[in-house]
Amino acid sequence: MIELLRGRMNNCRSVVIVLSALALPTGGCASSGTYFGVNTDRALTVDERLGLQQALDEGRSEGGKCSYTVSEEPHRRIDCQFVPLPMLADQAKAGNKHAQLELGIRFEEGRGVPSDLTVAQELYALAAQDTQLRQTTYIPDGGSVRAETTYLGKEKGLEEAAERLARLQGVLDAKREARSVQEVEGS
Repeated sequence: MIELLRGRMNNCRSVVIVLSALALPTGGCASSGTYFGVNTDRALTVDERLGLQQALDEGRSEGGKCSYTVSEEPHRRIDCQFVPLPMLADQAKAGNKHAQLELGIRFEEGRGVPSDLTVAQELYALAAQDTQLRQTTYIPDGGSVRAETTYLGKEKGLEEAAERLARLQGVLDAKREARSVQEVEGS
């Protein structure tokens, strides 16, 4: 019997396939640590918890593209702009394009993180890029475990991320040009 479970395993969001009594995690889970300097392991602050709760109370969880977990509740969806920074960075690290876009916006605006246009540019590029979707299943094979990868198709990059990337690239190019002119005039 094969059963698909979604949840947290070792503080890591994952998909788990249960074969008989043996549970094995599939690939694609973000590891712990940091992502673009954001600590994905830290506990949420009181303000982050209150902001998340307020967004939920106001019904902003409908149709969201990011997920969140509160204590032992199952994952639920919410608009990425309301997801606390550590959760958002963790989802971006795992490949959620909407989380990558929102994290890029936060770096561009300096919202919860130091403003860094280069990091914003990198995150926009990730969110704008088409990616190959795949699922890895680990199967017991004698005394070992073998991995089988199934390709599930392509995930199209986000148009908004491509637009923000092009605009930001123009801003960064203009800044580089201005610096270059100043250096030439200063010599």
